[in-house]
Amino acid sequence: MTDHPWFLSRMTLRHDAAAAALAPILLPGGRHSPTPLAIGHRLMWSLFADGPERDREFLWREIEPGRFLTLSAREPRRQSDLFTVDEPKPLDVTWRNEQRLAFSLRANPTVARRTGEGRRGKRHDVVMDALRAIERGKDRRTARPKLERERGLAWLSARAERCGFALETDASGTPCTRVDGYRQHVIERRGRRRAVLSSLDFEGLLRITDPQAFAAALRHGIGPAKAFGCGLLLVRPAPLAAE
Repeated sequence: MTDHPWFLSRMTLRHDAAAAALAPILLPGGRHSPTPLAIGHRLMWSLFADGPERDREFLWREIEPGRFLTLSAREPRRQSDLFTVDEPKPLDVTWRNEQRLAFSLRANPTVARRTGEGRRGKRHDVVMDALRAIERGKDRRTARPKLERERGLAWLSARAERCGFALETDASGTPCTRVDGYRQHVIERRGRRRAVLSSLDFEGLLRITDPQAFAAALRHGIGPAKAFGCGLLLVRPAPLAAE
């Protein structure tokens, strides 16, 4: 962990003539559709990779079509023909034990399944992994929303403790967390078989249990596919509890 604050930055794709000429490539689904993850990955690197030896020291997420947030160890490049980059804000916060926060997370929840003795486990999307036990057709379609929440919450809860937080629950013990936005993304790879990854969106309340581990989780992200817009934990002060 570094001893200096990281930077939270917002950047928006320009709509001027130069950027518009590239719009069919950058936003093949149109201006109001999400950016394909492989393209988003390259766009974010254009703001941080100032040399071929650079490691990825940032997390990113597309919060709406053409608008991105990053959390980074250094400031993004401000001069860009494609982006308007707002003034980066240092994230210099002292987290407290038992502090309550509202959070938002886009993650790539996976589970490892061994394919044979001594062989490394292959990673599977937790939702599709659960659906394999259900016969194809209508039953799968009706079961999926429930499985998204159940398997998504189980995946996040299993990581919460080592990430220094616990999910807040209501009086019945149910996590105050919304789980939705399940999507599958195709990642085209030059000269290689294309990859498919999934994402789930989480939004709710958490309580810090280990401030140091929590700060590390913010910087390192949660779960895999961080290079492709997953893992960035966004937090803000929690609303006051009703009396």
